[in-house]
Amino acid sequence: MLPVMAEAFVNLILYVLMRPEIRKDQRLFDNAFRQPIDVRIRSLSINCLGFKQQPDYASDQCGAYQTLYIESND
Repeated sequence: MLPVMAEAFVNLILYVLMRPEIRKDQRLFDNAFRQPIDVRIRSLSINCLGFKQQPDYASDQCGAYQTLYIESND
């Protein structure tokens, strides 16, 4: 259940903090939500306001989440 809840949280962040220029363009808006979860997390600083730097997807926490996510898909 954790991968589903984490993905929903990332989608909430995208929806609430998305840059206005992306929100206004339907194709860019749809594209932001259709990306694989790791790409969505890595591009939060690009697509959203309020991030000073890109999230560190090489961290242990993100690695553990990615492993859990892959295992749940299998």
